[in-house]
Amino acid sequence: MPSREFKMRRALWTVLRLGRGVALLLTPVAYGCPLCHTQTGEQVRAGIFNGSFGWNLLVTLLPFPVFAGVVGFIHFGKPRRGK
Repeated sequence: MPSREFKMRRALWTVLRLGRGVALLLTPVAYGCPLCHTQTGEQVRAGIFNGSFGWNLLVTLLPFPVFAGVVGFIHFGKPRRGK
């Protein structure tokens, strides 16, 4: 019987492979975007990737560890004290 760690690693690799496959399938779609190569597309990119991009990315990703903690608490329950 495979260990729990082995099952988790196998599941992680499956998710990574699926993500890579989806990214490879969707890449040609981005090259077919009619707005990306216009002046409007350039203005949108300039507005997103400006000097505050790092800060905006950090603030956007900040809630996810909290969400993961809440989901972990719901799934695993309260930590037990070891004696």
